[in-house]
Amino acid sequence: MEPEKSRHFLSHLDQCERCRDLAAGLAAEGRLIRHWLQEVDLQPQTEAASMSSVARGSLIRLGTAVLVPATVVQIAIDWLAGFNVPPVLGWLDPLSLPGKLNISANAIPYVLEEGEFILNTMIRNASSAVLAILLLTALRRCLRVPAWSRVLPVALLLVAFVHPGQALDVRGDSASVIVASGETIDDSVIFLGESITINGTVTGDLIAVGSKVTIRGSVQGSVFSCAQRVEVAGRVGGNLFGFAQSVTVGDGGEVAGNGLVGAQDVLIAGAVLRDLTVGANSLEIDGALGRNLLFGGSVLTVLAPARIDGSLKAHLGNKDNFRIDPGASIMGATTLEVPEPEPSRFATTGFYVKGLIRLAAAMVAGLVLFWLFPPARQVRLGDGRALLAAGALGFVAAVATPVVAVIAGITLIGLPVALASLAAWLVGLYLGKIVVARYTGQLMLASFSIKAASTLGQLVVGLAAVIIATSLPYVGGLVNILLTLLGFGALLATAYKSWRGRLAFESQVA
Repeated sequence: MEPEKSRHFLSHLDQCERCRDLAAGLAAEGRLIRHWLQEVDLQPQTEAASMSSVARGSLIRLGTAVLVPATVVQIAIDWLAGFNVPPVLGWLDPLSLPGKLNISANAIPYVLEEGEFILNTMIRNASSAVLAILLLTALRRCLRVPAWSRVLPVALLLVAFVHPGQALDVRGDSASVIVASGETIDDSVIFLGESITINGTVTGDLIAVGSKVTIRGSVQGSVFSCAQRVEVAGRVGGNLFGFAQSVTVGDGGEVAGNGLVGAQDVLIAGAVLRDLTVGANSLEIDGALGRNLLFGGSVLTVLAPARIDGSLKAHLGNKDNFRIDPGASIMGATTLEVPEPEPSRFATTGFYVKGLIRLAAAMVAGLVLFWLFPPARQVRLGDGRALLAAGALGFVAAVATPVVAVIAGITLIGLPVALASLAAWLVGLYLGKIVVARYTGQLMLASFSIKAASTLGQLVVGLAAVIIATSLPYVGGLVNILLTLLGFGALLATAYKSWRGRLAFESQVA
């Protein structure tokens, strides 16, 4: 064919299933003739029983590759979750609240050191892009400019609104940071250090990240702290945001605003003049709250002479862990919520209704995918090498794409690319499981020697099997993740092979 006719032919094959079947038949006849001319004995066609056994073997390998790792990983997670770490080393346990807070405390300093440029650039770029889009839309409506003329106004507007951002004041080293008594910092600051002590005055906000944060002086703004231990023995003029292993507002300490605390253990011996919201293992109060208390955790103790001028609302796992001394004063209502045992999700109608909705939505998405991208029907995961390759590619792509998108989004030009990459990433993760479902349905029907010529029948059977597998007790969540990664990787590999094959064919006919 001539190049133009060849391109037209390829485009038609992508859309017409009947012509693809005819082309495949012609190719098979060509191979048959070549074998005959070369006097090569032809192998007899595989019988239906043999085909069903092959499909059954592929189905078993696929199920084993998903269920066995999911079970092993879930057992390992349960073992780690049940491992009793000594209380003094609880902050090292990555599955506990202190461990998560400790990981955050180690990660946040790096983010803060590099976050000045990142945050300022992203905010500036996002606002510039939004403003440019709004102005361009208004201009286009008024002047009805052609499409080719949009590029220059966008570039000019984005450049016009880009300006250098002001730097954040970051201070500290690996040892300790001290604001001495009598010293005043007339600004908002970020302190990073092993030990951070405020004996003087900070007129603005304070962001403190370290092992221990102690406030004995005055912070006129709000305090954002992430550390192993946070102690407030002085005055905080704004709000207190504390995330640590232990947070203490000592006797004589005062928070003039609201308190939002997440920790292992929290002690309020001083005063919080407004609302206090706490998520912790244990909370003990023998000080004063100016308004309401909202607590979620394991143990709540209100000791005399504590005073709460508002209401108290607590979410506890066991009502026996709720104690209020007779000498404590609570002016508002006291509400204790203990969750009732939830019925099995398999015994609720909503579970099956949601399953049917998921099946219908995935079926429509799958039909659209296979119509727009027919090579997706060629996904094969029948052997260990294909399973391993698809899983590895899917994992790398699933993890790396958001990281690359965030890095690209820092630059002005890369922001649209980052948003498009994230959108494609989300769509690919969703469609990946549908691709595996169609392949699974094909194997299931073939294993019972059922001929299903339509993609719809394969999708319905496969999606039903995938929904059941991802809803299994104990391992369903991990099965869902593994199927998603397998499908995502297989879809990417198929797209790459299709693209390379098309390029090779076009280069041959050119």
